[in-house]
Amino acid sequence: MGPKTKKTPAPSLTCTTLLEDEQTRCPKPRTHGNPVERCQMHHKQYITLTKKYKKAAQLVDKTLGGASIPTKAEILAYDSIHDILEKARLMKKYISAIREERMGRSIHHQRFFLKVDSGHKIRLKLLAKKMSEAVEIRDALETRAVTLHMKDHPGREWMEEFQSEGPESQESTIDLSPEAIAEYYDRSIGEKADGMPGDNTIQEVDLVDLKLRRFRENILYCLEMLLEPEVFMKTLYHETTGEALKETANELRSIEVIKYAMQQYARRILFHEPTLYIKTLDKVSFKDLFMDDDFDVDDLIRFMIVWNKRLEFGLLWWKDSVLEALTLAGRPGSNTANLGDLGNRFNIVGGWIYNRAHKRKISNEGWWVLLNSFKGEPTKNTENRFVRLCNSFDDLHAFLSFAAFGLIESPSFCTDKNNPSYDMRSIRNHMSLCGVLITDMVSTGFPNRPPGPFPSTNPASRPGYRMWANMEVRSYMFGALRNEPDDFTDAFLKELRCRPDTFYVVTRSETAPGREVETFGTVSAQMRGMMFEARIGDSNPAPRVQEEWSVMRSATDILYGTGENKPVKGLEGLGRAQGIVGYLTALDRPKSAGWFFNFKKFPVKYFAIMDAEPNRHVSHLARNVAWAAFRAQGLVKGSYDARLYAKASDELVQAHATERLSGFLPSDSWYVGNLHAT
Repeated sequence: MGPKTKKTPAPSLTCTTLLEDEQTRCPKPRTHGNPVERCQMHHKQYITLTKKYKKAAQLVDKTLGGASIPTKAEILAYDSIHDILEKARLMKKYISAIREERMGRSIHHQRFFLKVDSGHKIRLKLLAKKMSEAVEIRDALETRAVTLHMKDHPGREWMEEFQSEGPESQESTIDLSPEAIAEYYDRSIGEKADGMPGDNTIQEVDLVDLKLRRFRENILYCLEMLLEPEVFMKTLYHETTGEALKETANELRSIEVIKYAMQQYARRILFHEPTLYIKTLDKVSFKDLFMDDDFDVDDLIRFMIVWNKRLEFGLLWWKDSVLEALTLAGRPGSNTANLGDLGNRFNIVGGWIYNRAHKRKISNEGWWVLLNSFKGEPTKNTENRFVRLCNSFDDLHAFLSFAAFGLIESPSFCTDKNNPSYDMRSIRNHMSLCGVLITDMVSTGFPNRPPGPFPSTNPASRPGYRMWANMEVRSYMFGALRNEPDDFTDAFLKELRCRPDTFYVVTRSETAPGREVETFGTVSAQMRGMMFEARIGDSNPAPRVQEEWSVMRSATDILYGTGENKPVKGLEGLGRAQGIVGYLTALDRPKSAGWFFNFKKFPVKYFAIMDAEPNRHVSHLARNVAWAAFRAQGLVKGSYDARLYAKASDELVQAHATERLSGFLPSDSWYVGNLHAT
């Protein structure tokens, strides 16, 4: 028997094309191509695809080689809206051609050849660059058209101001650049079709058109709330409750409010962005606008980017939209004139918006609808954004009261990730309802450390002795009270003042001159230390009577610390004391957008409350401050008692739920969220 020869595996006789998931090969036999590599259907798709992107490439090259692309300087000199819009339409065709060529080339190597050759790679980079440039030129043309359209408009001044308003914080920034739009498009169009039928069941020949059509259909599906609002809201109600919509007066009004709010928010987006606004001029409805061929893919993306930023960039617009929606949905005696001067309204897409943000007090129903609209979205650590909506302390108190009902998540400082048993969410909620607005709580660096001195690594000054150190760090909380004279505020501060053995307090009224503060309590050091020598072997080392504490950080530093690390006299062996940036120091510094009070529009009385007992968790302080607030409310008397606290907190929540909700919700439908038990 001769030597065994290794068999060469027979080449696969199935189609080499990948299906739409870009992972699975087509199982059909090869029948077409030269050489024969594809099944009949995929060969048709390949031929159509190649012809389409090459035809698009011809238009791209023809446009690049001609003089039809204006410069930004030339655009500023144009004075005919008709001519500008005609040039914008030519740019739209150019952009569509670039998009078709890019997509065709991408599908070409992703599905049929699996590897991009150098020629395709170079061309794709060029197309990406030209796409960005083309979108900028088209945007400039449409912006110029808006400018000319507004030239003789009686409301030009305020309209230009509204359209040019920038984001008020770094958190609110939004990127509508050509690059951001292209990235959104590429990410969306490139999503794998998992769960979609394979290509062997899709008889579409034009793959580019198929992808573009699906992309537009997906976005229009997301806009169903504007195109078919009644159908959308009934479907949403069924999906969230598992029941058919009960067409009672209250349920129907709730649906109407959300429908109107979304429409008003959409109108603000369209009006704010000039490239979108120019498309609305002859449109009488959202369907009329979004289904128009002139409202292209880039416009849809631009709209969707802002639409999805209600909790960030669009929060002020969304608040105004909710207030208008409550009026539009109507209650007996309400009318749109209550919102502002009817002369300040502007018609757009079959409706109107006001030309200024609403400054009136936000109603309880307004907060309820506004905060409920974010149900299911991540709202943890977003409270500072809502402060921008508040025009008074009453607004801020109302917001945090509804937050206490469980409508948004509690901030992270209310829990301790290292010890879940320290849960201060309910305590903070109770203080919010009382009017004590807590915006931060900070524990010591080593809570529950055994009291007393500990050995130091520094050498003693004499033989037979050891150097010891003692350190005290106090937990604290920061927040604000009503600045104006108020019975509760006075009673609460009196409760704190009467307990110097429990609290050290620093208050700062924003209407007081300079950095004037008021302090009361016994120990003013948030962090202090002491070093002393004791004999080796001493079972109970203690400092001599004349030894003094050295202050490393004062209670006032909680408000006005600069963050500078400073040497501390008497503690040179421990190095420099780590400084902190005080809350009010941070307020005066740039890049403080994430700080709770950064966008506050009214004066408050700030406070820092420090635990008189050192080296323990801030939950002890929180409980004692909440008890003081309950005493000031007249809910309890005497010293802290857990049973009495629980009873008083139930009474407090019920009283505020009645006050806040009874005006617009039937008594049997109140939902007060999850006030976490202590």
